[in-house]
Amino acid sequence: MKIPSINALSTLSRHRLSAALIMLVGLSAQCQASAAPTVHQWANTLTRAHNVGAAKFIGNVDDAQPMFVAVMLNVQNEDLLNSYIHELFRPGSPSQGQFMNSKETTNYFAPTQAQAQAVADYLTQQGFTKVQVADNRMIVSGYATARAARQAFHTDFGRFSRNGKEGFANTSPAQIPTQLSGIVQGVLGLQSLDQMHVMNLRSANEQLKAANPSPAKVTPSSVSTSSGTSYYGDEFAKIYHAGTTPAGTGTDVGIIAFDDVTDTIKDLAQFEKDRGITPVPTSVVLTPQGAANDGDDSGEDEWAMDSQAIVGISGGVKSLTFYAVQNAQTFAAISTAINQAVSDNKARVINMSFGAAEVSSTFGNTYGIYDNLFKLGVAQGQTFSASSGDGGAYPDGSTNGQSYGKTEGVEYPASSPYVIAVGGTNLSADANDNYTGETAWAFSGGGVSQYLSQPTWQNGLVPYGTYRNVPDVAFDAALAGGIYMYLTQEPLTLFGFTFYVPVNGYVSNGGTSLSSPLFVGTWARLESANNNKLGFAPPAIYAYAKNSNGTLANWLHDVTSGSNGPGGSQPGYAAGVGYDNVTGWGSFDIQALNTFIGSTPGFITASNSETSSGTGSN
Repeated sequence: MKIPSINALSTLSRHRLSAALIMLVGLSAQCQASAAPTVHQWANTLTRAHNVGAAKFIGNVDDAQPMFVAVMLNVQNEDLLNSYIHELFRPGSPSQGQFMNSKETTNYFAPTQAQAQAVADYLTQQGFTKVQVADNRMIVSGYATARAARQAFHTDFGRFSRNGKEGFANTSPAQIPTQLSGIVQGVLGLQSLDQMHVMNLRSANEQLKAANPSPAKVTPSSVSTSSGTSYYGDEFAKIYHAGTTPAGTGTDVGIIAFDDVTDTIKDLAQFEKDRGITPVPTSVVLTPQGAANDGDDSGEDEWAMDSQAIVGISGGVKSLTFYAVQNAQTFAAISTAINQAVSDNKARVINMSFGAAEVSSTFGNTYGIYDNLFKLGVAQGQTFSASSGDGGAYPDGSTNGQSYGKTEGVEYPASSPYVIAVGGTNLSADANDNYTGETAWAFSGGGVSQYLSQPTWQNGLVPYGTYRNVPDVAFDAALAGGIYMYLTQEPLTLFGFTFYVPVNGYVSNGGTSLSSPLFVGTWARLESANNNKLGFAPPAIYAYAKNSNGTLANWLHDVTSGSNGPGGSQPGYAAGVGYDNVTGWGSFDIQALNTFIGSTPGFITASNSETSSGTGSN
């Protein structure tokens, strides 16, 4: 059945697709649905055999090995979705800035209920338990034993050891019955050998910890500014010149978080009290792997940095939602958190301070498997922000960054064309928190994706090839000049055991896990100042980064010195005038950018109002 072209979108009242299009899309998708099949033939998914690299095989996986599995489903009418996204950011298009709500993206682009239920029924038949269809029908998740997963996906598993860590991995591709092949995209959760890692210096390897001991605790009542050593979250608003730009109190923000965030919320409240910031309403949304009080505080320093940086530089946001999952470093669990933020469509800006190196992580041919979720977010006017990585141009050297590997590459999800990738700088400011300059941070992740195509908004504006260039922008990341954050306790992992050291004070932190939330808080501030009309950040940033005479826009801090390689045979990339693969376009002068947005109709469209679903209504 022929689906209407993007020209049909010009007939929308605001951004609503016609009832006829709804019917056509729905009927077309339903025709593909089928009941849970009897297995006769198998079809490949995007999930290939896991790349175990130099890992040592240590045995077979026990049949009773528990697994949490997320089956990722295909978007429907993908050409229409791609065209719609293009039109959202094309000046003069009737659809420019006309964001959908989550009910609309689900109706037009998600699998039908019948399709999703067919997958759910199949998993149940294979012995999966707690099978759940996501609200927007993009994921079907459940718990299984290795025996059930082996049978369901026509694969096998082995146990491996690498760098002192053991885990299981699928040793052959994940397949599904041919009757489901048009519905299922890929399968996550079939390996535990490789996981996402956060991008903060306090989670770095022990060598770096020894070289950069924690500074003495500081008391916020003793000084109003931090004199350029590290900065309280609210100081970044002055350094990056928020000026008269209103606080971000009209914009909802999200954080994709791992494990228990109870102490994180308490730490945020203490920071707000100490720095005189109006308390921000917080909430925790649990995904299928979630646990409200699971007792695992190992990510506390990460989420404290994220939340205090966002609230500090934004001056406060409308709400802060933690999409928290237990054991969330697994690719399956993270997918459920990302999808929940998309399905809720509440947060306009969402932070992701984690990633995995393309050259050494799990995805291989499944790289980009979150992209369908991000694309729906873009259509809804959401901006997902990702840390570009803390391994420079060679990110395969450490599971927690801050050390160079041997192979050039970039990290995912920062390499997705549907997120904004934020690199790192060394920030300098005077004693009065006036901006004095930035240089490239030596470990700022950046380079060129091996798998993901260059988005149209990068065409002709980035130096390399036809693949995604990383990062897009950059903010402060260095530990010397990083953030002072309040911590109740600090997790410290030694010899595989995590200990919690009481802090009850302020310590410094850094990494691109700082730069990404600084962007998030900045964009939330700009969204609030412009009635939440901005939507996905990169297209407009790239479109207006240069003036018509070729000079850089006055709202950008161009970072022109430094590199992200150790040198010699591994030079990495050098910062330079304009865009580069260390700092992207650089950082923002917030007030100058807000002034530019207000005087540039093409940046947003006046026809998009806050009463539309661009504010996040479902």
